[in-house]
Amino acid sequence: MTVSEAHGIAREYYNISVPTEEDDFRFTEALSFLLEETKDPRCMMELGGWYYGRRNFDLALKYYEMAAEYEYPDSYNCLGYIWYYGRTGEKNFEKAFKYYSLAAETGDREAAYKVAEFFLVHYIIHGIMHLSKHLGRPEMVKKGNRIFKVIYTALAFEIIVLSIEIIFGKELGEEISAPFGIVANVLKMVENILLLIYIRKGNKILKSSNEEG
Repeated sequence: MTVSEAHGIAREYYNISVPTEEDDFRFTEALSFLLEETKDPRCMMELGGWYYGRRNFDLALKYYEMAAEYEYPDSYNCLGYIWYYGRTGEKNFEKAFKYYSLAAETGDREAAYKVAEFFLVHYIIHGIMHLSKHLGRPEMVKKGNRIFKVIYTALAFEIIVLSIEIIFGKELGEEISAPFGIVANVLKMVENILLLIYIRKGNKILKSSNEEG
């Protein structure tokens, strides 16, 4: 097989409406060949995406990590997602934060939001909830859970807006997604107010705990 032939097999594969197992085999073999011959991270991402679509998350992780070694920007968000949601059976927030941070540095909006969410959820809110539970303050734990719901709902609307802009283009996408954007902005305002109140109360609990200690 030559590089040209491998590219041809990969292009032809996407024109097949219902690929057979043999088609899948030829496609993955062609991409694996291209990967070895060219070291092109785009081939790594394509192969990783193919395995991800078939829920073979271990192999998806393998090829996304290969692309990340070549500092290919698109790999970072994919890796952050896999580790954040534990697609391979293990959640690792430290690795997820690392890759989402790298993706955010490339201008990825979703990743930037995830980094902010990480800081708020995993370092601030979880800390206050844990302390409140330890000190017998169940009302603070309930409030923390409510804030989680607002954050995740706001994120969902942000992703809807981003998806519409990707599908329809920036100009038309902004027009179509305007109502979703308004809801997302309102939710973010509510989120910021709740966080401010919650963190202030959390600081009071922490201060009183230190004084008692």
